[in-house]
Amino acid sequence: MTGRPTTGSEVSGAEVRAEAGRLARRLEVARTRLDDDEVSDLLAPALARVTRMHDIARSLSDGTTSDAAAARAVRDVADTQPTRRPR
Repeated sequence: MTGRPTTGSEVSGAEVRAEAGRLARRLEVARTRLDDDEVSDLLAPALARVTRMHDIARSLSDGTTSDAAAARAVRDVADTQPTRRPR
């Protein structure tokens, strides 16, 4: 590591897969916590998005999906996010 910011073109596939693996572990924890919550009915849409993001991150980490396919899938998940009005 050089200590300087890394540009997108400098990020290797191994680094992307490693970061996706870390993200998948965090999302697994989040999914478990959301699933065990008393208000799971209220959180069902969020749980579905977290679960899908976990699946995408795991696939990217395992190398079973391309960066482009993962990006499309993430955009699809983002499109399901309710929009918030500015405060």
